Amino acid sequence: MFKKLFTKKRIMGIAALPTLLILGGAVFDTALIVTAGAYYLNKTDYGVRLSAESLGAAKAGIQDGIMRLSRDKSFTSSGYTISNIGKRSSAFVVICKDTAECGGSGKYKISSIGTSFTRKKKMEAVIAVNPNTGQITSESMKEVAL
Repeated sequence: MFKKLFTKKRIMGIAALPTLLILGGAVFDTALIVTAGAYYLNKTDYGVRLSAESLGAAKAGIQDGIMRLSRDKSFTSSGYTISNIGKRSSAFVVICKDTAECGGSGKYKISSIGTSFTRKKKMEAVIAVNPNTGQITSESMKEVAL
């Protein structure tokens, strides 16, 4: 009875099963590593792209604040939002005037927070406005940590 269980054909069949399992596992592991690597590479590039878009949105907010000051020299705002900058970006802009926090007398400080999906960047600009001529000069523009 035991002779029939361990024939040469059955022994070869039993050896094929672990071989196929090992090869199948190796192929699966390779596919998993390639997929995970592609996912993280894409995610990293996507994060850099979102950061660049949020910085661009913050710069657009500064430019919008300068444009509003050029139209109305006494314009101040506790905050307004510019939406639809690009596909997924927006900016929140605050303009203050004539305080020590804003750069001093006759100066405006424009703060803009650009948002793109989950990334945020902040920029600040100090603008001087000549009360006699109305000339606007930019004193500084920089990115500020949030």
